Amino acid sequence: MIDLACHIDGFIAAVAHTHVLQEGPVTGRAADVIAAANTAAEVALRLVRPGKKIVLMS
Repeated sequence: MIDLACHIDGFIAAVAHTHVLQEGPVTGRAADVIAAANTAAEVALRLVRPGKKIVLMS
């Protein structure tokens, strides 16, 4: 996993990326888990808005 973060004027921004390292394509249940995690991250990102409370997104 690659995890980066920065602090600017008291605000924190963080991002992480997970990469599967194996030969050949990811299939079956592992592929389903990766797809579900990606979908959840995309949905969460689309909920983020300036001034919106984090409790409303979790």
